[in-house]
Amino acid sequence: MPGLRLTPEQAQKLWGLTRHDCESLMHNLLDSQFLRRTRDGSFVLFDANSPVTGLDKRVVAA
Repeated sequence: MPGLRLTPEQAQKLWGLTRHDCESLMHNLLDSQFLRRTRDGSFVLFDANSPVTGLDKRVVAA
């Protein structure tokens, strides 16, 4: 879905994952540059054509 922004908690709930599994998944998606992390900690689709200011590859436990 274009423009979708999810917090770690929202992603976990949406996909029905444990916190550990969700963090692992998000970490892999960040490393593969499929997703990027916004300044507020949300995850969005990585777009190589947009500025990536505030890019943060860390997955922080909530």
